[in-house]
Amino acid sequence: MPANLANPHDEWRNIHAPVFAGGVSRGTTTSSGVFALNVVTAFGGPPRQILYGWASDEATGARTSANIALGTKGTFFDFQWLSPNYPFARWRVRRNQVSAGGTQSTMVLATAISGVTMHYLVVGT
Repeated sequence: MPANLANPHDEWRNIHAPVFAGGVSRGTTTSSGVFALNVVTAFGGPPRQILYGWASDEATGARTSANIALGTKGTFFDFQWLSPNYPFARWRVRRNQVSAGGTQSTMVLATAISGVTMHYLVVGT
């Protein structure tokens, strides 16, 4: 049985010519673990309605002698799409760290983390 939403809203219902922007961005998350990308510079041209964004961790997260000395095996970031706040596309970022032995893992909000690098795709109209 399909879900019956109180106020259904399909942002894609009248889309005629979608516009896509993609690339790699590097920056710092906010204190609430949010990464924002200015889509005016990503899309160029006139203002666009932001419909959806996808992002993945662009860093290697590899085990290196530097992060082994800090007691971690690797750090990975997960990105969760948030509703846009024009002119920004926004993602909630979680940091996942694996222990040096690989037996423990912690996942927390990536609050005020610099050097977060993500590969993104944003769809607008």
